[in-house]
Amino acid sequence: MSDFQKKRQEYMAVRKGASRVGSTAQTYSQQAASAFLNPAIENPFGSLELPAYAGSEGIPMSAPRRTTVDAMAPLNFVAEEALTPANYVPVGGLGMMRRGSQITREALPDLKRLKEGSGLFLSSPRNLIKNFYGPTDMPEGAVPNVVDRYIARDPQAFASKVRKIPKVGPMVANTVKDAKNAEEVMQGRIRTQDFLKWAGEGTREGLFNLMNPDARALYYSTGVNPMTVKVAQESAEGAQRDLAKAIAQGQQNIVTNTRLGRQGPVDPTLDTVDRISYMSDTVPFRSGVYSDLVNQVGARNNTPQKDLDFFEEHIGNVWQVGKGEKAERFADASSPVINVKTPTTFQTGNHAFDFAHKGPVRTFATLFKSKKNVSNEEMLEKFKSSPKLALHPKMGKTDEEILANAKENGGFYFTGSMVGTGITEGGVNYVGKITPRGRITAVVSDENNFLENVPGVGKAVEAALPNRIVNATPPMIFDASSDNAMALARTIKVPAKDEMSQSYTELVKAVAGIKADPQVVKGERLRSAGMLTTGGGLGVRGQQEED
Repeated sequence: MSDFQKKRQEYMAVRKGASRVGSTAQTYSQQAASAFLNPAIENPFGSLELPAYAGSEGIPMSAPRRTTVDAMAPLNFVAEEALTPANYVPVGGLGMMRRGSQITREALPDLKRLKEGSGLFLSSPRNLIKNFYGPTDMPEGAVPNVVDRYIARDPQAFASKVRKIPKVGPMVANTVKDAKNAEEVMQGRIRTQDFLKWAGEGTREGLFNLMNPDARALYYSTGVNPMTVKVAQESAEGAQRDLAKAIAQGQQNIVTNTRLGRQGPVDPTLDTVDRISYMSDTVPFRSGVYSDLVNQVGARNNTPQKDLDFFEEHIGNVWQVGKGEKAERFADASSPVINVKTPTTFQTGNHAFDFAHKGPVRTFATLFKSKKNVSNEEMLEKFKSSPKLALHPKMGKTDEEILANAKENGGFYFTGSMVGTGITEGGVNYVGKITPRGRITAVVSDENNFLENVPGVGKAVEAALPNRIVNATPPMIFDASSDNAMALARTIKVPAKDEMSQSYTELVKAVAGIKADPQVVKGERLRSAGMLTTGGGLGVRGQQEED
């Protein structure tokens, strides 16, 4: 029997033993076997290619990113421990597990493993699904193939057939059913392929992170998912869009932690990303909370209390989960939370720019080309004649009701939606008010439900992340009567940005270099080794009893 066959036989004994020692070890074994085991080589985990994180394992931050098996050292160490017959002693393995847990607990006395494990898994997918919100990342030189051209002859017929495929079918059908030509069919096909790649990578990374002691240690001791570090390493030397991708990944990491209710330690660099992205703390949604938050961050912008209350009520009503009578308003959720989002930079989400250029500002400005004041009747006529303008439903139904409310409120409330230009942003909602003098006050909000909207994933994520969260900008002020209507009439100051002493490139590089607490790394490595050693010992003993 060759050395390879012996090791493989021993490894199978580990698997057999693990299946007898309870759900935790059994799940560990199944995950290992199904996701990572490659029996074609001697080292059970050694063929899996992973990025070597710059700044770790002695690799300097300036070193080029490379693909290597070095990042598998923790799992290889665990596998070697399990494949050493001298370690097939259940008591010894249990001792290693207890000692590892003790070491981790000394560093993190308040560690809640179940909650931390959920956060680690759910923050593992990339925040960006290429082409999910439109053809933004098409391969250079991509052209329709024969299948694309065939489907383009009758996309509706193809959509009807493919829609019957469980889970993914409806998404595929929706990407091609309205295609006008083969080019659009190709874009739909690539979108589906990119989604499947994303789903596969996210699941693989999530399971790997749960098994990898170094990944667990990083998340437990910093709140940072290895994927956040990975995306930062990929983006650190890139253009502004690349930096925005890295910041967006950090934001998703932060939001997942918040929605889960994570209370563990947070790395200072991730905290910086948090403070420049969100002007306020994230707090429970309640009556009066929006005005309290904008007052706390100094961004009220002289907005009347009546308007702040109106905007808050709108936010609580407009974001809903479900359809029809079963729809749940954000305000009625079991644990809704809200924060004030920074609205003014490309890297963190440029809602002010989006509202000015994709919202109603340009249309409002045409009313004031030759005057500085308009009557309520003129304003109402503009709403009725422009398809880009929508009065808020609470303004009333008849002209008489609307004009009476406009007089009482000092202007017209309006609402609408648009697609944001920020990385991974889908639809955002806006609510605002315009006065006869052209003062526009607007609030853009966005419920962070990225994973819930992913086909086949949403319901499971909804149950795992109990807190629904909405990000809302402070009141943004524009002047439709000015020569520069598209610019903010009042500057919104973000103290955390003013305090930043580093560039966004430097910030992303700092994220790329985040490391775990060495003591937690030691504890988690020892604990993992003990798990496999214990499984191996019981497997050998069970085999002896059968013999």
